Order: sequence, then structure tokens, then C-alpha cells
Amino acid sequence: MQIYLIGVYYQIMKRKSKLFTLIKTMNKGEKRAFKLFAKRYNQGENAYSRLFDVMNKEEEYDAPKIQSKLGVKSMKSGRLSVLKSQLFTYILSGLRNYKEDTYHPYKLDKLISFSDELMVRGMYDSSLDYLNKAHELARTVQNFRQLDRILDKKIGLLRRTKGANDLNESIEGIKTEKNICTKKLELENRFKDIYQSIYHLYRTKGISVNEDLKNQYDSIYHSLSNISSDDLSVKSHHLKLHVETIYFFAIGNMDMAMEVSRKQVELLDENSFFMLEHPDEYLKALNNTITVLVSLGEYDDAGTYIDKVWSLKESSNANKFINQRIFEIVYSNKLNIYVERGMVDKGLEMVPEIEKGIKEFLNVGLTVDRNLRLSLGVALLYFWKGEYDNALNWLSKIDDLNAKAGGPVYVVGYARILSILTHYELGNLTLLESLVRGTNRFLKKNNRLFETESMLLKVMGKLGRTNPDSQDRILTDFHNNLSRLLSDSSESNQFINSSLRIPLWLESKLTGQPIQGLIAKVV
Repeated sequence: MQIYLIGVYYQIMKRKSKLFTLIKTMNKGEKRAFKLFAKRYNQGENAYSRLFDVMNKEEEYDAPKIQSKLGVKSMKSGRLSVLKSQLFTYILSGLRNYKEDTYHPYKLDKLISFSDELMVRGMYDSSLDYLNKAHELARTVQNFRQLDRILDKKIGLLRRTKGANDLNESIEGIKTEKNICTKKLELENRFKDIYQSIYHLYRTKGISVNEDLKNQYDSIYHSLSNISSDDLSVKSHHLKLHVETIYFFAIGNMDMAMEVSRKQVELLDENSFFMLEHPDEYLKALNNTITVLVSLGEYDDAGTYIDKVWSLKESSNANKFINQRIFEIVYSNKLNIYVERGMVDKGLEMVPEIEKGIKEFLNVGLTVDRNLRLSLGVALLYFWKGEYDNALNWLSKIDDLNAKAGGPVYVVGYARILSILTHYELGNLTLLESLVRGTNRFLKKNNRLFETESMLLKVMGKLGRTNPDSQDRILTDFHNNLSRLLSDSSESNQFINSSLRIPLWLESKLTGQPIQGLIAKVV
């Protein structure tokens, strides 16, 4: 019952704060445009403007505080609720007005609505003029859904404006274009389904670590071969390259992943209309390229792409959601580079900025996945630094996030393993056995209990039951057994060894050398 009530409370708060969230996603240009839009239709100060200004200045949503700041004693909560609902719609109208000449879908809607208005007034030639403009724009920006709609409307108008002799020829041309349009849409939908399948697999399972998982990736990838690649739309081509990037990255073919991810960025650079309409897709493509470059150890090239992402922060269409995406891509990849290079102090310098960004963007689309990866990266750096309490603090954030929304299994699993190691370092030996059982159960349930993980968990469970004087012997045996296992390349590439650096942690425990120094020597 308690869990249910928490869920209900969360949903209520979520509904109440939608206006606040919308205002917080607006950039300076959008806010300025809305104020002008509001002033155009409402002379002087009004309740909508006051509510907008009060919410805009607040950092967190607090309904009683906002109501008191409005300075209207007679305004009851019911009236405030209506006012918020109306302002929400009002802002959306203002944003549409602001973007309708630059955002292609809005511009198409505007041209089509003008054409419709003229048509119902019997002004068929003028209506056709606007529809022709919409037709040309839809072709240019490859908006095939709108194009299909426009072509249907054109047939209706041509029947009113063309003579019998010219009508058939004109309609036949439109029918041919409609058939092409339908095929393009079918391809886009198929590529979208394939992308969703491989993205879901990667999000839940991560990189291919066994034959069964590789077969699942192969099955999705091979479905591309059944689709003709001739004359793809930009959207279809983009989705195809995205699927290929995830596939090659997941199976460990980094050279091919690099090749296709660069092609994806180049494609979008060459088609600015797509980038303007789908800025988040462009950011995904850049992030893919950075991720692959980091995996290949090409850190300088990765830094160049990171700078490219950061430069988009100043673009005119970078609202707060886009700036949130820029934050998470830039900081998660920088953190990943510092983790890979063992640059502990450099990575920890970013922690205040990461905390500030998480707080700022938490309610503006910051993904659970990215939040989890940021938290795991910071926890790992604190662990290497020997600041175990700080490491546990960030690991607890992962537990909280996973409990609320669920995260990638491999991230959560390795966070739990790192938590076991951290408690061992803190001397919390009585906790180890229960933590090991829970982690073992979690990994086994999600098919992530591989040989290295299984060996480590058994050792950690044994350490929790063993006299401290005998622990060196257990760790020495583990070190020898792990060294033999790591001769298998598939195990050596496991995240637990390549990123958590379990072999170096063991060496640190057996030699008394700080793990931070051992990592610095290796990299």
C-alpha cells in the first residue's frame, strides 16, 4: 500500500508541475518572444504574466509559495489550477507562433491551414498557390507524412481548377508521387522498428558477452539486408546507420562502428533541415561517435567531437532540454575518458559541475541511463581515490534511481559489485554475505553472471566469513585464478576487468600500493 501511495503522490506532483517544467525548458529567446506575444493580446500586467514571472524565477516547484508570491489573497487553489492550465496552453500557442516560420512542421501546418481557409471561401486558385508552397517545402525537408496529406488535398483542388483534359494528366502525376511517398514512409517505419529493437537490446543487455546475445544482435542486424537501400530518405538512412553503429559497437567491431558513426554525422551535417527539426538525433549521432572513439583510445579525436557538442549550446534553437542533452553527453563522455585514462583527480574536479547539472536538469529530461552512468563513473573515481564514503554516496544514488525507474542491467549490476568492494574496504564485513547473495541473484536473473563475476562474488562472500589474518591467502588465490581466466580474451574485455580494474584492485590489496598509482602506471 505504501509503495502504491508513493506512486500516486509522484503522479500528482508530476501533473501539477507540468507548467513549471515547460517554463524551465524555454530558452531566453523563447521567453522573450512569449512576453511579446502575451503583451500583444493583453494590454498591461495580467494574471498570466505574473504567474509566468513568478514560476520563471523559482528554482523548484512549490505551489503554496508560488500562490503567495502572486500577491492575490482572494485567489483560491481552484482558481490557480485553472490559471495554470490556461497559461500552459497559452505558452504553447506562443511557442508555435515564435517557431512557425523556422520550424518546418509548423510552417507546413501554417501553409496548409491558409490553403484550407481559402478553399472553403471558394478561392481555389489562391488556395492552390499556398498548397504548392507547402508541397515544395514538404519535398525539400522530406516530410512524407505531410506530403501525403498535401497530395490528397491537391487532387481535390485540381478537380475544381482544371479542365477535363488537363485533370487526368495532373492527377496521374500526383498518384505516382503518392506511391513513392507511401514507400518512403513504409521504409521509415521499418527502420524505426529495427532501431527500437536493437536499442532496447543494448539498453538492457549491453555489449555482446556470449554467443546467445551475439545471435540476438545478429538477428536484428541481418533484418537490414531484407530492405533495399536504394534512394533512402535522410531519416531512413540516419536510422540505418544508427542501427549499424549500435550493432558493431555491441559485438566489439570498433573499426566498423567508427566508420558508420562518422557517416551518420556527415549525413546530418549535409542535411541541415533534418538537424534543425531533430536536434536530439544529431546529438545522438555525435555521442555515438564520441563513445566509439573513447573505446578505441582516440581521446584527442573524441575531445574534438565533445567540443562540437558543447558549441551547440549557443545555438538559437537550444532550449533547456537540448542544453540538458548537451550537458549529459559532454560530462558523461569526459568522465568516461578520465575513467579510461585513470585520471582520477582530473575527473573528480568535475564532480561539483556534474552535481549542479543533475540538479538543474533532473526534471527536464535527464535520462535515467545517463544519470546512472554519471553516478557510476563518479563512484568509481572516488573508489580509486580511496574516498569510500563518497563512493557509497554515489552508489546509493544508483540504487534510488534504479528503484524508481529501472536502469540498464549491466550498469546496475556493476554498481552493486563496486558497492561490495567499497563495503569491504570500509571493513563492513558483516554486510558482505547478504550483498553478495543479492547481487548474485540479480545478475543470474538477468543473464549477467559470467565467470569473472561469479568468481569475484564467491571470494567476497568468503572474505565476509573469514578471519582477517587469512584474507591475504584468499586474495592471492583469487589473483592467481583470475590471471588464468584472463588469458581468455572474452573475459579480459569484460567491463568488470577493463573498467572496474579488478586485477589492479587485487594487486593493490596484495602489495599495499594505492590503486590510483597502479592505474596511472598502466595507462
